[in-house]
Amino acid sequence: MKDAYISLQLFKNRLGLISSFETKVACNFDIDELNAEEVNGFYEQIGLNEVLNKLECDK
Repeated sequence: MKDAYISLQLFKNRLGLISSFETKVACNFDIDELNAEEVNGFYEQIGLNEVLNKLECDK
């Protein structure tokens, strides 16, 4: 049970970092100029695509 709790806390922290990072990126780049492939490529480069896919599946 403790391992599950720790995993959940780490996941929440990671999501918080992603949200913070996305906010900073959005403030510095014109998001409307990016197409879906560019956005996906960006997330793959920084290693967040796997987390985002998981979030989409959970909706």
